[in-house]
Amino acid sequence: MFSTKKRKGAPLTDILNYTLPRLHTGKNWYVDFMCYDPAEQKMKRKKYMLDGIGKIAERKKRAADILATLTARLRKGWNPWAEMSNSRQYAKTDAVIKLYVRYLEKLHDTGAIKESTWKDYLKRLRVLQEYMQNHALPILYIYQFNLSYISDFLDYILIDRDASPRTRNNYKTWLSSFCSWLVEKQYLEANPCERIK
Repeated sequence: MFSTKKRKGAPLTDILNYTLPRLHTGKNWYVDFMCYDPAEQKMKRKKYMLDGIGKIAERKKRAADILATLTARLRKGWNPWAEMSNSRQYAKTDAVIKLYVRYLEKLHDTGAIKESTWKDYLKRLRVLQEYMQNHALPILYIYQFNLSYISDFLDYILIDRDASPRTRNNYKTWLSSFCSWLVEKQYLEANPCERIK
C-alpha cells in the first residue's frame, strides 16, 4: 500500500539556487533556466533566444554550446543577477567570514596584532556567527550585513546576553573594524557602523 503521508523536508530551492538550463523548441527556440536573484530574494528566469539563427542545424549546435557553458558556469557558482552590480557584494557570507579569519591569522602570525587582540576578535566573530545561525533571519549574502542587522545584533548583545553597555560598545568597535575591512575588500559600499551611536 502507498502511504498518503507527505514527507516533510526542505524545498529544492532551499538546496539549489538555480535550475539546469533547458532547450525549448516550437514556435520560438530558446534556452532558459531559473536562478536566485539576491537583490529581489527570489528565483528569476533567464532566457537566451535562438530565433535569430536561421538554419535548424545551426540552432541545435548553438543551443548545445549554450547548454554546456551555462551548466558548467552555474555549477561553479556563477549567478547572472549578481554580475549586474558589484559581484563581491553577492559573495556568500560564510566564504567572506573564512577570508576574514585567514586575514586575522596572518596579522597574528606576523605580529601585526597581539595574541589577546586576535583571540578577542575571534571570540566576537564566533558570537556573531552564533547570532547569525540561531537568533536572526539567516543572511546568505554579505550585502545583507547592513545597518539594521548590525543594530539588531548589538541589541542582542546588550539585552538578550545581558551584557554591559561597555561590552556592547566594544562589540560596536570591533564591528566597525570588521566593516572597514569589508569596505576595503569591496564587499560593502560603506561602513554601516558609522551611523550607530
